[in-house]
Amino acid sequence: MLSDTASPSSDQIVITTGLRGIIGLEVGLTGPRSDLHSGLHGGAVYNPIQALAELCASLHDADNAVTVEGFYENVDQPQRWEREELRKLPMSEEDYRRFLGVDELHPGPGLNGLEAVRFAPTLEFNGIGGGYQGQGSKTVIPSKVFAKITCRLVPGQDPVYIHKQVADAIRARAPKGVRVDIKEMQGNGAYYVCPPDRANTPKDQNPVLARAFREADKAIAEAFGKAPLYLREGGSVPIIGDIRRETGLDSVMIGLFTPDSNLHAPDENFEIQMAERATNAYEMILERLAGTSRR
Repeated sequence: MLSDTASPSSDQIVITTGLRGIIGLEVGLTGPRSDLHSGLHGGAVYNPIQALAELCASLHDADNAVTVEGFYENVDQPQRWEREELRKLPMSEEDYRRFLGVDELHPGPGLNGLEAVRFAPTLEFNGIGGGYQGQGSKTVIPSKVFAKITCRLVPGQDPVYIHKQVADAIRARAPKGVRVDIKEMQGNGAYYVCPPDRANTPKDQNPVLARAFREADKAIAEAFGKAPLYLREGGSVPIIGDIRRETGLDSVMIGLFTPDSNLHAPDENFEIQMAERATNAYEMILERLAGTSRR
């Protein structure tokens, strides 16, 4: 199964041991009954764009920590082996910063940038709009504005609870001069964690799953020339948790892309050499699990 696990090159494959959960909200603010001329009415009403900007800014502090009550109260910290495994990733924070093209990284308290995208929960603004968007100037005070917000969740966070806490905080902080409407976006899902058998997991771990991890480890080492790393991933694939809940089955997830693959961005791509190596690895995994290996 493919996962959202980026490795710095096509030689170093990562087996995903966890995925962050996700919740989504669309926040709408309404001020006056229609757009207004800012010269005739500016200064008399609460501009919804100003209200939305202040509201969004209130959801983080200066250290980039989320300021929603209860957001961090049950968060599980990464285990020692997970931090040790991350240190093996052949990418430094400086490498990561340069790849992103930013002057500074901005992780929350207690984690560096590489740790934050795997171990920390987030509250992100994915889209914001309102007012005049065309060429030139149109001096209006908009009637309606919106922001699209998602939170990535880590072990210990309940999606229903976090959704309620974020929505309650938004309603409580919205200025009295605007009306608030919050819609739940589709795709909400809980986090998923499935560590390998070598990572100090309980002795009663499913022996079939443990064997699948071992065979994947050996096959990847043969096909790619390097043993895989075992890391949580920052992305979310809610159906993986649904599969566990409905069938009781876990997933061994193998990431098959690099940062240069530009996921969710222009020129998204997939390396042919990685695909060829992955095909060989998958053949070995399936043959060995079925007991029919000819290698």
